[in-house]
Amino acid sequence: MHYFIAGSAPLARGRLLCGALTGATPATERAKITRFDSFDGLLETAGRVLTIERHGRRHIANLRRAGGERLDWTGELQRVPRFAADFPTAGLRTLLGRMLGPRALLPGVSFTFERERYGLSAPNGKLLAELLLERYASPRLTRHHGGDLVLLRLRGLRGYEKERDTLAAHLAREPDVEPLAVDLAVFLAEAAGGAPHPYVAKPAVTLEPTRPAAAGAAEVLAANFAVMRANEWGIRAGVDVEFLHDFRVAMRRMRSVFMDFRNEFPPGEVAHFRTEFGWLNAVTGRPRDLDVMLDVMPAELAAAGIAAPIAGAIATRLADLRATAHAELLRELGGARYRRFVADWRRLLKRAAAASGGKPLAKRAAQAITKRHRRIVEHPWRNDGSCTLESLHELRKECKKLRYLVESFQSIYAPKTIRRAVATLKGLQSAMGEAFDLHVQRTLLGELAGAAPGDPECAMLADALTALDARLAGAEQRRLGTAAGALEDFRAASERRVYRELLRATSS
Repeated sequence: MHYFIAGSAPLARGRLLCGALTGATPATERAKITRFDSFDGLLETAGRVLTIERHGRRHIANLRRAGGERLDWTGELQRVPRFAADFPTAGLRTLLGRMLGPRALLPGVSFTFERERYGLSAPNGKLLAELLLERYASPRLTRHHGGDLVLLRLRGLRGYEKERDTLAAHLAREPDVEPLAVDLAVFLAEAAGGAPHPYVAKPAVTLEPTRPAAAGAAEVLAANFAVMRANEWGIRAGVDVEFLHDFRVAMRRMRSVFMDFRNEFPPGEVAHFRTEFGWLNAVTGRPRDLDVMLDVMPAELAAAGIAAPIAGAIATRLADLRATAHAELLRELGGARYRRFVADWRRLLKRAAAASGGKPLAKRAAQAITKRHRRIVEHPWRNDGSCTLESLHELRKECKKLRYLVESFQSIYAPKTIRRAVATLKGLQSAMGEAFDLHVQRTLLGELAGAAPGDPECAMLADALTALDARLAGAEQRRLGTAAGALEDFRAASERRVYRELLRATSS
């Protein structure tokens, strides 16, 4: 339990109080304490707080549940970890891996930290409870709070609950000592002027159904533009692969909504941005495909029984391809064309936000959703050998575009119906995505095989790539069967009713 000490001299007041209640001379420790989380606050979302204390060259990590005192894990680290896989124990790696996935840990709010330990001991010297007087300091804290922050922590020991409760009762009688009403990490962040993680990969925009369609679409486009721009630094810095993923999703959501609302914009701008979005999708697509490939390959290589030296050679070649693709992407993002795109897009959003007249947003969105839904239901793709993978890819893109529309304009519709519509669509997307990802991976393997010169070592590499391709081909065929079943489910009358219910109130 943490307490806030009010008044103009909280440190002196805390020392007097702790000394009076325990009769102890304090032991003092100093450290730098930093809270870590992913860019999008995945640990916070999971209700966990990770802090790392630096004591000279030592690093002590503490992972706990938000609002609680009990630690999920504490221990010394050799270095500050970047990913879940960098932590020292298997259980902790698994726990954090479920929360973080491939996201990197980034330092957040940081403080210089001084702690004075006042132990309440029995006559025989046995420690019964502790009062910890903690002082936090940082430039941000000085700016926003006006000075250092002093807190008091009561720490009980198992088996000595009576002594802990006695100290708690004494503290409760002190008029200038107040229990913290929020989690310590939240309290410290707010005191230092830090907001909770503002970044959301899928922004939810509250829309007015009767607003002009161009202005309403501009709200959605602006929210996704902010997400796209927020991820640029992480791509440039190579923090983790999810920055490029989120950048691409926001960019494609913008492109899809813009093109579905193209009648609300001047034809010249539509033609211009159709070209620019196509270019941006192309330059980000290959590095993203290679990110995914490098993530799944270790498990695939192991499952195929490929010897470690050959598996290492394949991984190295893929990493080289990825490095080349990412270098090209960074050149494009740093170039004049991307700067022009950003400036032109800002101007378009500003003009569209001021639009008046035209169709109301709800009616225009309903027409776009109806059109996309019909294209999926009537699409000719079948898993009978008569259709190409390009046909599947086109169907997959239609599903993505429908989902972008439904999620972007969800505030117009009934939440329960939206959840049902998205859930069904996600199942179909997942099945098709897995099948097409395998096709992309096989294409990349073919590129590796074609680049191998004809010496004996490369011949072994080619044999391994052939075996791996055969494994992926089998998996691809199984996923195609799953995708065909998911498509039939989506075409079912019951699922069509979901979309009729979704649009009934706004399509007239």
